[in-house]
Amino acid sequence: GARVKVYLGASGEDYLYFFDEDDGSTKWQSRGWTTGPGGPPSELARQLNACSAKGRDAIEVAFGPDDEWYVNGRKGDGTGGYSWWGGTEATQYIKDWTGTGSHLRVQFGSWGSWALIHGQNGYWFSANVDDDLTTRVEKVRKKNGTIKCLRLLPDDAFWVSDSDGMMWKGLGKSVAEEVKHGRDEVLDVIVARDGAWVVLRPNRFVASQGVSSELTGLLTDFYSRQRSRRDRQNARIRKYDDQQRALAQQRAREEHERKEREEREERERAAVQQRERERALREKQEREQADRKRRDRLLAIDQKGLRPGARVTVRGYSTNPGDAEILRVRQDLVSIRYDDGDTFDGADPLQIDKHDEGLRLRTLTDGALPDARRVLQDARDSLLNARRELLARTDRQFLWRGLRPDEHRRGVHKTEGNGLFAKNPISTASLEASIDDGQLETKYIQLSTSPGAALFYAAAYSSRWPCRVAQIERSLVPEEDIFDVSDAEKCHARGVESPRAVNFAVRHQVVAVQYRIPREAIIAEWDVPRSVPRGLRGHTSLDEYLSQLDVDSQLREWNARPRAATRGLAIPAARACARACLRQALPRRQGLAAALEAHPATSWRRGLTPRGRARSRARRGRACGIAQAVLMTYPSACIPSTRKYLRAK
Repeated sequence: GARVKVYLGASGEDYLYFFDEDDGSTKWQSRGWTTGPGGPPSELARQLNACSAKGRDAIEVAFGPDDEWYVNGRKGDGTGGYSWWGGTEATQYIKDWTGTGSHLRVQFGSWGSWALIHGQNGYWFSANVDDDLTTRVEKVRKKNGTIKCLRLLPDDAFWVSDSDGMMWKGLGKSVAEEVKHGRDEVLDVIVARDGAWVVLRPNRFVASQGVSSELTGLLTDFYSRQRSRRDRQNARIRKYDDQQRALAQQRAREEHERKEREEREERERAAVQQRERERALREKQEREQADRKRRDRLLAIDQKGLRPGARVTVRGYSTNPGDAEILRVRQDLVSIRYDDGDTFDGADPLQIDKHDEGLRLRTLTDGALPDARRVLQDARDSLLNARRELLARTDRQFLWRGLRPDEHRRGVHKTEGNGLFAKNPISTASLEASIDDGQLETKYIQLSTSPGAALFYAAAYSSRWPCRVAQIERSLVPEEDIFDVSDAEKCHARGVESPRAVNFAVRHQVVAVQYRIPREAIIAEWDVPRSVPRGLRGHTSLDEYLSQLDVDSQLREWNARPRAATRGLAIPAARACARACLRQALPRRQGLAAALEAHPATSWRRGLTPRGRARSRARRGRACGIAQAVLMTYPSACIPSTRKYLRAK
């Protein structure tokens, strides 16, 4: 990035660039600019062409909105340095400082403003430059610091990088966020007068919408070329170092052998035998050490559970915890792939740790903070119980997904696979775009609160057997990753405004989860029977598909198993869960005593169609199943009359 200079004019389509290229043996400069009223002034373009004709590289270039311009150039060997400028009120100051021999940087801003940076921290600004910028530069100069880069931007905005860090003012929201949150150093910030911007960093750049696609393509190609050149040069250096090391080792080995040969000629046979015994002992120790190390590696693979697909951290190489994935395990070595795409065959299992956030937290709290660990675990259990109780009360405990063929082939269940993953976790597409275009690869995984919708997408969108539906316990999915858009109000709260997207989300009861669904949250995978029609994509809608089939029996079969629905609940939470389920199971407007005396075919079934009665029986059957599980798991959670009712049912 330090080899790149980019300038924008009236818009992102008006630009000027310089690339200082170096392939390790030759250095040269490539440059280019646009012509027209919004680009560089014509006088600047003529001067740049003159520099090229005389073999000068452009060292510093600047131009402003009022056709001010400045250029400093010199030859590749450092000679022939000279500066040219025009259209600016800073002529006298530029003239005074260009003859001092120190490097001069010039910037032109809005309303005729200008700024000169001389050498390390000398400066001279026009009167209309922002006072905050003047104060900042003066502070750095008093501390004998360094002004690395300064930019006067449109609308009196500015950005400066110095030995104390960065400061900016008046930047747009998007460019300010990019400058603020990047981990690597910001080398330059360029903003056009229409708001388009480019941020340069050492090994990458970021450009906003509106920046010329030709310019972004040139930047991408340059970064790629320079990175390849750097890698090749590093490889040549490593090769040379290896050759020198091998040569030194060879010379040392030859000298050692010569001395041994001279000593052998002087020693007696007894000394030779002793040396042979020592050599045999050393080889035995090396073999034993190699065998011991191999056993340690095999033991580490087994104890750490290093299996293909596991997320791991490689000590000394990983930049973030869990940023590598195991591809395969061959004997006592492991092949891994990092998140940036790099792969490494032959990693030592002793240097690999399986990534487990829970284990890391427990390790930090063991011994030194036992009380904090207990409090944290209690808080986690309490939060999980509260979420389960709330979801059980509101009948939102489970989510459903019709699995794609590639998902059920590799397995997603907690005893078989690795969970569900988004197609493109790094996508920046919005939730609305993900719902509006089902073929778009985004960071969202679409689920439904309706098992019928999941059945529709598992069967109607598949022409082969088998096809499956995944049942997901919502309380085991991180709440911050859940985006519920199952009704119009929730769509509006999540920023989904398109009528088409809102209609689709409400009809299909959509709940989106970002990035991934952990495998422990997928409590079951259900096979869709062969009798359910398949391959009807594009020929029927969800409502038409379900109205033509009697799927109630299939949906009843897919209800969560009672113990799975109440697993891990404390007694108060279990009692609340049982009561919530019994409210669904008991006839409306009847108390417990009346329900015990009532016949199964009494008033709560009157006035319903046959299909309505079947649905009502199914709902109450499911609720009673969960309540029975609470009674079996926590006998004290129900009052005696409730237990009597459940035994009767």
